[in-house]
Amino acid sequence: MYLLEDYIRRVAPDVKIPYTSNSTSTNSDEHTTAANTGSSTAGSSSSNTYTSRPPSTLHKDRKSYILLYNGCFNPPHVGHLAHLSHAFHHGGPDLYFAGAIILIAGDFYLGWKLGSPSSALQLSESQRRSLWEAELAQRPDEGRWCFVLREDTWPRVVETLEQFFKVDGLEVEFVRVAGGDKAGRAKVQHGVWGCRMTLTTDVSRPVDFYAGEAGETGAVRSPPSTLRAHGPWRRIQEAKDDGVESGEAGKEAGPRTEVGRVSGKRDIWQCESMFIYSLRFVTSHASERLDPDLSSTKIRNIIAATLADSKKPLDTLEDELRGVALSPGLLTQYVWEASGRGWE
Repeated sequence: MYLLEDYIRRVAPDVKIPYTSNSTSTNSDEHTTAANTGSSTAGSSSSNTYTSRPPSTLHKDRKSYILLYNGCFNPPHVGHLAHLSHAFHHGGPDLYFAGAIILIAGDFYLGWKLGSPSSALQLSESQRRSLWEAELAQRPDEGRWCFVLREDTWPRVVETLEQFFKVDGLEVEFVRVAGGDKAGRAKVQHGVWGCRMTLTTDVSRPVDFYAGEAGETGAVRSPPSTLRAHGPWRRIQEAKDDGVESGEAGKEAGPRTEVGRVSGKRDIWQCESMFIYSLRFVTSHASERLDPDLSSTKIRNIIAATLADSKKPLDTLEDELRGVALSPGLLTQYVWEASGRGWE
């Protein structure tokens, strides 16, 4: 068995693994095990130690795909996680996803993006990474197959990973997960980190190339709109609803903020650009889509409004962030430390 976890450990020894695999792997002479116990800082009062979880595996008899999800995540929110999880679970029957790597942008890039001078919340790369790790440590599903790395280390990491894969006779391809702001009618950001395929969904925010209505099963009645410099869309899979798999997605009305999966197939469409790059669009059920207005900017505005009221106690902010931000307790701690108000 070839565990993705083992390869990640070898190239990034400092990475935190949210679960412990007790299986014996063949790609490492010494399989290291570690348990990461969740804490209340992830927005949950329960504590979980993920042990004996089915590992994310790579196979010699079929090609494996690994999702890459890069961004500033200032701060990360449930929409980010839902987008990645939807891509992993519903990316298509023709692609075997072994796992996902979340790449956290550096502080310099974040500062440039926010502009200078900026009064907006600017979390450090280490803090943004910790928010992801703390949240994943609380999630039995995503904690098995997500790994969080610094984006500036990726060129070195991927070069070493590909060498290991080649030695072990494994065929692996990286697929970039992009939001609707990176994949649209006018332009698609192809080729990022050398990825030939970009994958996007509409579970956390709408895409501008699909304006039609989906049926109750999530089936797209007509193909998405043609993109500039891209060929026609072809359907990879047709939607079929099998009901609710987790959470109460099918019973909720209005925008959702919780990550829950609905079982069954999704409509999947794909188009090509210049015969080199491809864009895959994975639709979502109306019942599982999150609040389209949820964003890091919205969370920063919530934080700013709370800080402006010196009479608000600490737990007020944490309550407002719960259900929208990842690791709301830890994020609240970072905010209060930066504000100088201290714990109340």
